[in-house]
Amino acid sequence: KAATESILQLHKGTVPRSYEGLVSLPGVGPKMAHLFLQEADSVVIGIGVDTHVHRIAQRFHWVPSTVKSPEDTRKALEAWLPAKYWGEINGMLVGLGQTICTPRIPRCSECPASGLCPSAFREAKGGVKRQRLPEIEDVGAVVPAPKRKRI
Repeated sequence: KAATESILQLHKGTVPRSYEGLVSLPGVGPKMAHLFLQEADSVVIGIGVDTHVHRIAQRFHWVPSTVKSPEDTRKALEAWLPAKYWGEINGMLVGLGQTICTPRIPRCSECPASGLCPSAFREAKGGVKRQRLPEIEDVGAVVPAPKRKRI
């Protein structure tokens, strides 16, 4: 509502068409400004990073572990990811983050990128780490666990 009022009063009913103009609107941050410019004007000047993109970038180790916010993730990704991919990354990762690479219990076994992901099969509910299970080919033999003496 505040953004609408600002557009009507300060911009004569016209939505700003610059990044600076968009982020000056109440409630419009970097992510929305980047996505608006991309969708409305086909202008890609940055990556729209939300919590899903932020989480996946961390799980894939695309950003340093010290990066703690979506805005810092955006800056880190833009520093190394070629600009020609900036327009695609949000759309590809948001759906993955909403359905498979979820915050609490990621469904790594359903993820088409789990073989490339350094964090695959390591996260469990409550943040407890699990070890990745070995591939069948890596297991030499199946043997019973050794019997332990009861004391």
